[in-house]
Amino acid sequence: MKHKLDKRRTTSEDTQRLQELRSHCQKAIGVDFYDASGNLQLSVRKAGKELIVSKTGILVTKLTRHHYRHKIMESIDLLFLKPDEEAIEIHGLSCSDLRAKNLERILGFSSGLYFSPILDDIILALIEEQLCFKGSKPVPIEDQYHFSGRDPEKVQYVCRDGTLLEPMNSISSESLIKVPDRVSVFKLLSVLLCVAPNYIAIYILALRALASILSSPALEGKQKPSFGIILLGETGSKKTSLVKALCYMDEQPYNAVNFKWTPAAVQEKLKDVQDDILFCDDSFPGMIHEERKNQRKILSMLVRATGDDIGTSQKMQGGTVTANTASSLFIITGEQLVPCSESDIWRTFILNILKDDVDKDALTWLQEHPDVIRFYSRLFIHWFTLNDDRVAKLYEDYISTRTTIRDRKPELPDRLVSNCAWLEAAVLTIYDFLNEMASVQSPTDEDHTILTDWIHRHFPSCLDNIKTVVSHQYGRYGNGGDTDTATFAQIMEVIKKMREEGMDLFTTLVKGERGVQIARTPDKALAFYWPNDDSYVYLRTDTLMEAVGEYCRDHGNLDFTAPSGKTFRSMLVQNGLFVKQQHGKNRTKELSVNGTRYKVTVVFRDELEKWIGYIEQK
Repeated sequence: MKHKLDKRRTTSEDTQRLQELRSHCQKAIGVDFYDASGNLQLSVRKAGKELIVSKTGILVTKLTRHHYRHKIMESIDLLFLKPDEEAIEIHGLSCSDLRAKNLERILGFSSGLYFSPILDDIILALIEEQLCFKGSKPVPIEDQYHFSGRDPEKVQYVCRDGTLLEPMNSISSESLIKVPDRVSVFKLLSVLLCVAPNYIAIYILALRALASILSSPALEGKQKPSFGIILLGETGSKKTSLVKALCYMDEQPYNAVNFKWTPAAVQEKLKDVQDDILFCDDSFPGMIHEERKNQRKILSMLVRATGDDIGTSQKMQGGTVTANTASSLFIITGEQLVPCSESDIWRTFILNILKDDVDKDALTWLQEHPDVIRFYSRLFIHWFTLNDDRVAKLYEDYISTRTTIRDRKPELPDRLVSNCAWLEAAVLTIYDFLNEMASVQSPTDEDHTILTDWIHRHFPSCLDNIKTVVSHQYGRYGNGGDTDTATFAQIMEVIKKMREEGMDLFTTLVKGERGVQIARTPDKALAFYWPNDDSYVYLRTDTLMEAVGEYCRDHGNLDFTAPSGKTFRSMLVQNGLFVKQQHGKNRTKELSVNGTRYKVTVVFRDELEKWIGYIEQK
């Protein structure tokens, strides 16, 4: 523990406290704070002899209990009163610090304080007696919490700033007295409904609600939410700002990681996050193979180590194996989906947001009223998280919804079905919360319109849209294949066949005396690559699509129409092949070959080879 020293003058309150303690400590442990002449000293009687411990008085000024996830540690603040009426207070002393040598070291020998080794035998007893003695002013006791989420006793929720939240059976008008700026829930709802399309805000709040109940006793022994949201959008879409504005819970920093961290660092962070959201910002496929390998590992770690209390095991000294578990959900924002396995995809809920989708005025309002989000978030925790009956109802809604979705969409993977059902159940809970809030806040005509609009139009559409997003996700990344993905897969299959038939598609680049040259006419090339570079391939996407279309026509596939180069470039982005350029907003760059500039799209070579096979060097 870190120590802090304060120097000040001795007050009359200090001496009064010392006088009150004197008689008690004399009787209890034989310790006196004064000599026969009334001078300040600390002494103890042993075997009929008076032994001087120090020329000082010692007062306990505070006891602090430090609560960690599975243990409690204590520290104390001590005040040392000197004969010259100077006092020194030390904050944050642990039991191991309470030794004569340690105290002299912490105080500094220049303090003039001397402690006999006898102090080691009596100081703990002295502190205990002071803590037990009430007198006119008992020693204050402070609790500090070094974790967030539900406490181990399952009766309180600890916010990241250490604030304790108690259970709340119902919302009353008294609980709304402290609403910041008197902002009604209807005003907040009106902002949430327009800040982003497709009810993205509601889904983020629903995930936040699900995260808060992961350690609830009502879910013990039951399946828990185990997924996260991936919010994809180009630079300038305000996706990160939106998430931060909606997840504001307290003054402490967000639980955040990013894909530049090492997997070990992410794992360490996961152990500290409970009943909360882990935020991972700015995902984008790495520029080199090792970066993308690291990103895949981190994403897999996030989706598999959250929610289900599934973590990695670590072997400690003595052969003991301990599990590093997590109990959180996650939100990832980025421009592109980090390449990952299909099973990892099913553990996510993927949302797309366009550059102009976020209402900047609504977002600004949320950013300017963080205390409003904070207040209602905490009120929701009071109302929902700590009420096991409500959590039990959410679980029942989840089971019912999951069964319905499975019957209607049997083709969906179980993970996607569960994600969909959990989100629907959470939205239903938010609906119940808003209704109860509405009954307490007595809506005006304008408020009533907002609430009615939510109940009759937005709420049903919000539920329907969850299923739409899940179905689209399955179509894009699963075996079903939506139009774009199926077209992309077909294009890649055609390119693979063209290469198998001996068509020369890829042309190697070599450096000549006057810059970049190639061995044959570049105008006929469909793609370029450097023989000594395993990282990138440079596709002439417009020319390549023309060649694909011509090949299909020549082979009698008249039903297939190759897309434009622009559309194909979008497909490359969606499927994680596109290499983002550090400068410029275009998806093409110019490559000078034999003095001629060609527009090319840079793609990851290893990702391309997964589709069409190894690109041999010719």
